[in-house]
Amino acid sequence: MARNLLGMEMTCFCKTEHFTIEYSGGGYVDRKGEKVPDVMDMNCYVCTANFYTREGDFIDFCPNCGHFDRKGFMTREQLVDHLRGQDFSWLTANGLKAATVQTWDKGDWQLKFARNVGQLEAAGSYKAVRAL
Repeated sequence: MARNLLGMEMTCFCKTEHFTIEYSGGGYVDRKGEKVPDVMDMNCYVCTANFYTREGDFIDFCPNCGHFDRKGFMTREQLVDHLRGQDFSWLTANGLKAATVQTWDKGDWQLKFARNVGQLEAAGSYKAVRAL
């Protein structure tokens, strides 16, 4: 499995932004040295990636594999609407783009990351693949 977070281990992924953090003096600080009090240390149960987000501006999916914990989308429109306003600019650091895929088994829609939509289509693992 590709590690999308390679080189971004100390990035805080939020809904509206992303930024580098570091642990200093009992808490997390941003690049300016300002304290970031509501950092949450997360773990994906699907791909086991560790990542950071903020309580006040959290992401509810794994930035490595796109998995949503305890959330499903039966239509692409539901998924796209849920992601409206989401900052995905951090994907460009590893040359990736966000895409939506429909699974064969349940027919639900999921978020995935790849270099291009064709890469996901070529895998043959999804019923439908669309760029986000």
